Amino acid sequence: MLSTRFGAALVVMLAPCLADKLPHALVAAIQSDLEVSEAQACINEHQLTLEQMISTTRLSLDTHDGQSLFVWGLGPCFGGANNGPFLVYSRFGNKWRKIFDEIGNRLRPLRATSKGWHDLELQAHNSAFRSVRYVYRFDGRQYTAVRCNVVDHQLPKPVYGPCNWDWKR
Repeated sequence: MLSTRFGAALVVMLAPCLADKLPHALVAAIQSDLEVSEAQACINEHQLTLEQMISTTRLSLDTHDGQSLFVWGLGPCFGGANNGPFLVYSRFGNKWRKIFDEIGNRLRPLRATSKGWHDLELQAHNSAFRSVRYVYRFDGRQYTAVRCNVVDHQLPKPVYGPCNWDWKR
């Protein structure tokens, strides 16, 4: 799920037919990055198309209004019950480049910016009462993790603690 505090100006939903709206090279990159060929048995079994297995959303992550595309791989072939792949591609000149590739269940742009790009918050489901929150900053080429917290949801308010493993990706 993509969420935002910024309002409708930041997020615009794409039409359902992906191939008609995106350049062929970008569709091919999405298929490669989601490893569609490895999921072929699942795709055949469920008789699905790529358009049915992903959710796409246009974003304005670049404060100069550059185009970005958020892709979320859905179940049953790409995502699980709680987490799935999140990809973000941005247009640089006349070419698209992948700038984010992680697994989680919620991605949202933050107000803070780095090098003219909004920071991203990724949440990943860990258990019934616990999730992991990562903050990513744009380094000029791609998004990299700069912060990690374990979030405990058992109490009335979420409690944030440090990640006690090597979380740098």
